[in-house]
Amino acid sequence: MSKKSLFLTIFSIMLILQACVKDELTMPAKVFLDFELIPYQEGNSLKSGPPFETPVAGMIIDQGNITIESIIFDGKRDEGKDVYFVSNFASPVLVNLENGHVDSDLSFDIPQGVYNRIELSLTLGGNNEIPLLLKGRMKKGPLDNKMPLRFEYIFNEQIKIVAEPAGKANKIVLRRDNPANAKIVVDAGVLFQFIGFPELNDVNTSEFNDEEMVIISAESNIDLFRSMVMQSRGLEKAFRVIFD
Repeated sequence: MSKKSLFLTIFSIMLILQACVKDELTMPAKVFLDFELIPYQEGNSLKSGPPFETPVAGMIIDQGNITIESIIFDGKRDEGKDVYFVSNFASPVLVNLENGHVDSDLSFDIPQGVYNRIELSLTLGGNNEIPLLLKGRMKKGPLDNKMPLRFEYIFNEQIKIVAEPAGKANKIVLRRDNPANAKIVVDAGVLFQFIGFPELNDVNTSEFNDEEMVIISAESNIDLFRSMVMQSRGLEKAFRVIFD
């Protein structure tokens, strides 16, 4: 074989291998979205850990919903093109944070590869649903009755979250032969850690569905609502996404 023929053969093999690599980088990996609420418990508790008990005085936040109108995926890979797409849902997706139940399928086919950065943007709200609702119970003191508590964030907002790999990994690896889970975690403590006994004693109550309760929102207990959002530096601090 002449040198020219050998060179052409090697060059052809390299092109074939390069094409194979490109094909591999376009193959989809299945990613499922899961949801979890990290409850918050404040006060002198008789028990710790689930099932949560109402404390002698204080509050427990252990339920909630989020409504998602769209999701943006923005990923940077070590090899291959960056991956960017927008998923607009036909109707907003309602997520029960207490049990992780979602009223519609939330899974995506994402090009496989090693990702050094993934950012998810969640647009909350839609169809007049409350974008973020957190619920629980409170007691002002040991002689008081339990009272329902609601935190309502009624503004449609885009939440940007930089994803984390599970465990000690430095990067997120998506493979077509190994479906991944992306768990979106909402930490109630990020918002409620700034409420203490003085604030609980000063709250106003409201009637909701024929039941007396405490509602913290832009329309009820407004100063407390603003303080919680400002001190937590916005909703984004309460969200994480972990790829496993």
